Amino acid sequence: MEKYNLQVMLSDGSFADYEVQTEREAKTFDILKKGEIIASFSATTDGGWLLENNPGKVDDDLQQRITRQLNGYRIS
Repeated sequence: MEKYNLQVMLSDGSFADYEVQTEREAKTFDILKKGEIIASFSATTDGGWLLENNPGKVDDDLQQRITRQLNGYRIS
């Protein structure tokens, strides 16, 4: 299991800290806040992201902000 820190600028200009958790060479990335999974995204072949799971009820704006940051973690 690989874990990375992720900092996302929110719409009000403040920052939120998250953790990204994934298996080596996996295409699914779990986003955690305080150790709890709030969303899971999978990398698509066209360079985008698909929301797989949203237990934290992450809104559309935050989903877009998170996926922009996830692009830096994409391997393929």
